[in-house]
Amino acid sequence: MPVTLNYDVLSIIFAHILPQDLARLALHSQCFAQAAQEQLYRRIRIHFAPFDLLAQTLAGSTKIRGLVRHLDISLRDVDTATSRRLHAMFLMLDSIESIRVVIEACNSGSEEGSDSAYPYLVSILKHREHIRKIQFHWRVTSAPPISKPLFEDSFDACSVESLELESHISLDAFHNLLKPLKSLASLTCTVPGTPGPRTRPAMTDVLSPRQIATSLESTTLTLKELKLSGPLQYWPRTDGTRLNLTSFKLLKRVDVPHFLFFNSPGPSPDRDGLYKLLPPSVEHIEVFLSLRFTLSRRH
Repeated sequence: MPVTLNYDVLSIIFAHILPQDLARLALHSQCFAQAAQEQLYRRIRIHFAPFDLLAQTLAGSTKIRGLVRHLDISLRDVDTATSRRLHAMFLMLDSIESIRVVIEACNSGSEEGSDSAYPYLVSILKHREHIRKIQFHWRVTSAPPISKPLFEDSFDACSVESLELESHISLDAFHNLLKPLKSLASLTCTVPGTPGPRTRPAMTDVLSPRQIATSLESTTLTLKELKLSGPLQYWPRTDGTRLNLTSFKLLKRVDVPHFLFFNSPGPSPDRDGLYKLLPPSVEHIEVFLSLRFTLSRRH
């Protein structure tokens, strides 16, 4: 059965916990958060549930604001009010190095809610130059797709080295997001595009492997790992390009869907020339074949 512990008891418990003995700490109450020792905030990945607890804890303790290094946040029903609170919270974190944001749902009846997710990333990148890793998972099933640009603000280069983006993103937003990431070494995300209706999950944006490679150009000198995923996509038959990564001199690992290399709509694509699309530095490659593509070829 749940037991409520007061601040004094929690302080004694935390006094006997060594940072090296913990990898992750979940804080579920205001008292629990305040009792944690300073070294825990410096070295432990902290998960706050719910989100309001984090805002209250930071607002009540100036010392904790300068100690938090890793942040793990789960959100539901994103709206403009939540976006503003999260933005204000990021401004208080002076020492944050890595952050993971998971959005499990969104107000399906509000177009504003569906657009309020990406400004979180803008807020992080604009105000925290020393962040090294960002994981942003937007698991929305009922919200309308992003339809307008969300990265209109310009900002200087930041030091993010690892970015995970689990959500649909337009080609323009993808390009503008990567532009300031001058130190990016690892990128994991869905293939950029706007999702179509459920009856046809392929993307509706006009995109091609060439456009995706162009959007990645700002990372050619730093990118070592590229992982792209997504449903089968189509682009104009006049564009017979494939994903050319030869300019990425440090690239070591590539995980991509098959259609970026082999599903070119042009006549007689060079299926044996994959090595021509990759730099000599590549050590590992995985190409994922879509079941829908396989079945369509049989008929």
